[in-house]
Amino acid sequence: AALEMLLRYAEWTPIALFQQYGVIHACGILLRDRRFRHMACDILRQQAGCKVTLSDVTKQQDGSSKQQAGTGKGSIATGFGSVNMMYNNSRNGGGKGGSGSFDATPEEVLVHKTAAKALYGALVGPTEESLSTEYAALGTEEYEFGLTLCETLVLWGRNYMKATLEPDETNLFLRMMIAFFQHPNFNLATPTTEFWSQLLKDTLVQESKEGLGSSAVFPDGFLRALLDVIITRLQKPLLDSLDGYPSEYFESAKQFHEKYALFRQKMIEISKYIVRGRPEEVFQACAFHLDSIFTQVQQAPNQKSLESPLEAATHLLFTATTVTGQSISSQSPSLKNLLQKLLSFPVSVILQSDMLMQFIRCMEALGGNEHTVVPVVQCLLGILSTPAGTAVDQSNSTLASEQGRRAARQQAATTVMCLALQPGAVKILSQHLSALVEQIQGMWSQGLIQPGERNALYEAVVVIATSCGLEEQQKTFEWLFSETCQQWSNPQWQETVMKDTVTFMRGVGISSCHCVAGDPTFNPQKSGKERMRLYHAVQLVERMARRLIILKKKYSSTSPQDQQGTAPSIPNANANGNTATSNLTVALVPHLKWIFPVVLRILRFIHYLASPEGRKMLGPSESALEIGEVERAFLLGITPSGVSPSAYVSATSGSSAPAAGWKHTSSAIVMENDNLDALRTFLRGARDS
Repeated sequence: AALEMLLRYAEWTPIALFQQYGVIHACGILLRDRRFRHMACDILRQQAGCKVTLSDVTKQQDGSSKQQAGTGKGSIATGFGSVNMMYNNSRNGGGKGGSGSFDATPEEVLVHKTAAKALYGALVGPTEESLSTEYAALGTEEYEFGLTLCETLVLWGRNYMKATLEPDETNLFLRMMIAFFQHPNFNLATPTTEFWSQLLKDTLVQESKEGLGSSAVFPDGFLRALLDVIITRLQKPLLDSLDGYPSEYFESAKQFHEKYALFRQKMIEISKYIVRGRPEEVFQACAFHLDSIFTQVQQAPNQKSLESPLEAATHLLFTATTVTGQSISSQSPSLKNLLQKLLSFPVSVILQSDMLMQFIRCMEALGGNEHTVVPVVQCLLGILSTPAGTAVDQSNSTLASEQGRRAARQQAATTVMCLALQPGAVKILSQHLSALVEQIQGMWSQGLIQPGERNALYEAVVVIATSCGLEEQQKTFEWLFSETCQQWSNPQWQETVMKDTVTFMRGVGISSCHCVAGDPTFNPQKSGKERMRLYHAVQLVERMARRLIILKKKYSSTSPQDQQGTAPSIPNANANGNTATSNLTVALVPHLKWIFPVVLRILRFIHYLASPEGRKMLGPSESALEIGEVERAFLLGITPSGVSPSAYVSATSGSSAPAAGWKHTSSAIVMENDNLDALRTFLRGARDS
């Protein structure tokens, strides 16, 4: 009863008053008694929210009067200016009855800080004991007490740590905060993210803006230890399905996915604060972890337990290089050494592994400057030079691993295009344009790359061609469209595939379509290949047109200052930028005369299928016109299991056995297959392009 009464007073009573009458000391003693420690800790949590801040020193007029207590504010005139004392007593930083503030003398502020130091003294001993003797239980049986204790430390640290603690005490306090931050139950770790964000923002980021030296707040090695914990906490849990979740910490899969996605996002925000203040610290941590992981991968390439740590370290590296930009990351000794090791890494050992995707993302993060772009592009092309369909034993390959392999190869091709968009890289790559075109053409003619991978590489070639003259750009488009033009201009192909909707569906349909039922000449394998060829031809046209529009908008939006020497928003953004884009448009125009007729005819055929006559033509395949499960889930923002698709993707390392109601992902659908998913993907993809 006494503690309940004190808890009510704690919401608005100044911390100095509680310290004066021994309440804080008594609560510290009761923290060691399991019967009373939760309520005693709650009282300390309310008091830890009493915040004192020094406002800007401003002269007060003599004789200024103290405001009425009922307003919650008062002012005391002093010869030293205005000192503002804030009381904020709730778990989320705002008291149930609001917050009160009043101006106080420096002597009163000193008393307040002394009381805050006494509160820390009451907390530190019991906290150390709890962390050492019942660390795991704080996240399970003693979760309510553990959460209250963590929040008390967070509130106290945000308000008083920098102002009251000596270096040794700061070291101890930060170690306790890290202990909560790395607790297996991230519900217990989540409150600490607010502390880390404020601390790093107020120290590292501010020092960086003001050009100050290293902060004395952090002990030696602290930031590295914090980064190691962040990389560990970024590791996604391995779940078999949407319904899987750590049941000891969460009540449902929906709760787990949504909370972990938010927690992971907050950790990325914390890492960004460190990157802005100490980029090399982050680069060193990423390089150390990635070097260690890839060394283990080389020794045991099929070790599944390495996939999640690799994804976490790669994600942090990608975040760090994105925040700093190539101008800073390209000068990092740690990243230079890491790149050299990755370029000499035997990629063949991970070609059939999900770790290939993370290797490619590392290449994208490290290879965007003019000194590294050429060897990185060659490394990516080397990955694509491995035969796309013969190096994997399909009988022993799971759906998930096959999806990952295809997605990684597509990412490798897309990364070449992303690297070409980096400032300075396009000029270097333009010197190798002819050799690059020949290499891509050779890979395509030998069947080493898939149509989607080819289209991404072709788009990269268009980006690189922006720095070339009109004649070279015309040759580039002639090469890009030569195969598509030859097919689409063929009278025999137009007669057998593009004559009308019936011939169109006989050319690209599936066996269950009513229009091909009983037709002995219909060949599902031939139709699947035609469907794949036509789909990616339309995709190629769409990608080229879209890229030209993007380049034109970016060049047009370049300011005169950018054109005269400031950092450009895109490669080659100079006074001749608009001319380069205009040349690309001129080079494309001659091809529109054979592109538009075929594209418009395809669109007319697809729209006709939605009519009553068209639906009869589809017969049992009519459901191909309906939206697919994956697309419906992402449009509605929820899966059949009640989980947000984006939260599931961000909180899960992967799934080899998707939950019921979530049968396919887009990368799992093979266009050549004789089924509804292949036809649906073709119709919707071709129409949208």
